Amino acid sequence: GPTCWEGLYSLLDVERTTPRVVRASHRGVRRPNIVVINADDQAPHMANVMTAVLGDIAARGVIFENSFVPSPVCAPSRASFLSGNHAHTHGVLKVAGANGGAQTFVGPDQETIAVWLQRAGYRTGHFGKYINPYNPLCDTASCYVPPGWDVWRAFEVDHYYDYMLSEDGPKVPYG
Repeated sequence: GPTCWEGLYSLLDVERTTPRVVRASHRGVRRPNIVVINADDQAPHMANVMTAVLGDIAARGVIFENSFVPSPVCAPSRASFLSGNHAHTHGVLKVAGANGGAQTFVGPDQETIAVWLQRAGYRTGHFGKYINPYNPLCDTASCYVPPGWDVWRAFEVDHYYDYMLSEDGPKVPYG
């Protein structure tokens, strides 16, 4: 079946909001920045390419050396990460078609890690691939932006060059 393309993709925020936006219980408490790097379908040799970068990230953060996913397929797994639910609950059971892809996640995407972090006072951003296929959520000029994202930069179709990005909705060509 179809597979997801390689790369370094979903990032959740790198900045805190100003103290006036943060609830009173959080004032004066330094909250951590949260960065999630989601790379799927990586060939083993690809990790060697970014050894220094990965080492720097690991030295300043957390590595999950023994982690698990609820589904071996990228679209259901990404939806599960975002929502905290298994595929039978959020409905994304495969990459595309009926019960598959980003269009199936519209609705369940109302409550995700992005929404929860935003409610907690974080600024959130998504950069790169969302859930395959994302392009059914686009028309000729713009794409759907799920709730919870302050900054949204998502590939309309999975291309590394001559690609279209949804920049907070409107489509912008690159390459």
